Amino acid sequence: MLFNEYNKHGLLFFYLFKLNISLLVLSVRDKEWSWFLEIIKGTVILQMQLFLVLLISSFSILLFLYITYLSITNL
Repeated sequence: MLFNEYNKHGLLFFYLFKLNISLLVLSVRDKEWSWFLEIIKGTVILQMQLFLVLLISSFSILLFLYITYLSITNL
């Protein structure tokens, strides 16, 4: 159940990232859209930072749970 929810959010992130890259490529062609390009670049960077924070925090939680499990089983 939890894996299915994570997979849905992962696919959502992937499609949003793909959409942002597509908009980035389209907006490079037209110089009038340079302000839009800056917004998209900021959004992509923000999404990547958020993804890294979530990845690191979930890894640290899993590591904490694993260490707790090992300490309980060794008692």
